[in-house]
Amino acid sequence: MLAPTRRELLLKISPALTVAAAAPLLDIADADERDRVAAVLDDPSRLDLATITHAERVLQHYRRQGDVLGPQIALQTALAQRHVIADLVAGAPEDLRPRVLTVYAELSQMVGWQLY
Repeated sequence: MLAPTRRELLLKISPALTVAAAAPLLDIADADERDRVAAVLDDPSRLDLATITHAERVLQHYRRQGDVLGPQIALQTALAQRHVIADLVAGAPEDLRPRVLTVYAELSQMVGWQLY
C-alpha cells in the first residue's frame, strides 16, 4: 500500500481545515466588534465603516490561508464570505458602497484565482 499523496491527504482533512479557515469570523476578540458584525449580518442596512474594515482584515486572512493551506481549503470560506458581502452590497449606504464593492471585487478575484 502506497502512502497517501499530499493532495489525497488534504482532500481527506479539508472539512476540518475549512472550519479552521472560518475561525476569524467566529473569533472576534472585541465584544463590541462582534456585536456590531452580528447586527450587520442580521440587518445589512446597519453596515458601517468598522464592519467593512473587519471584512477587509478577514479577506487578508483568507489570502494567507490560501497561500499556506492551498486553494482547495480556502475556497469554501472565501465563497461564503463573498456571498455575505454580496448581501451587504445591496443594502449599503451610498457613501460606503464603493468600499464594500471593492471588498466584493477582491473576494471575486481571489475566488477566481483559487479556482484557476
